[in-house]
Amino acid sequence: GYSKPMSTLVLGLKSAMTSSVRVIGAGIYRAISVSLSASNLSEFFPNQDKEEQGKTGRPWRASELRAKSNEDLHRLWYILLKERNMLLTVKHEARRQGEVMPSPERMRKVRKSMARIKVVLGERERAVKDIRKAERQTVLSSGNEVGYSARVTSDERT
Repeated sequence: GYSKPMSTLVLGLKSAMTSSVRVIGAGIYRAISVSLSASNLSEFFPNQDKEEQGKTGRPWRASELRAKSNEDLHRLWYILLKERNMLLTVKHEARRQGEVMPSPERMRKVRKSMARIKVVLGERERAVKDIRKAERQTVLSSGNEVGYSARVTSDERT
């Protein structure tokens, strides 16, 4: 968090134009990094480069995603989200003009990759829960083996 007043932060950030401020609580602010191009609506429209239009990659494999850190998955999620939003804009514009969306398979690839990120994060969350559950059981079983009791009896109080 920051202790500076909001007006000071906003003025400083407007000059940099690379960050924004989000209010977390009373008097607590968090800097959020935003690219300069994020304020431009052109991100919702495809690049008009003809060579690039026909070339699309494959969806991410779950095995590839498992090797990535949570931070990398977070970044990739937002990249895919931007791509999905751009493709939805293209789809909407094509419908408006009575045309067929170009390269509709790109949407399927983006959705599949996003679904796989959710699967990988779900696996990690379940693994953490299982580890915590095993740790609790180990602590409880080891405490019972040596006669440990969390309750204080009247004999122990005196």
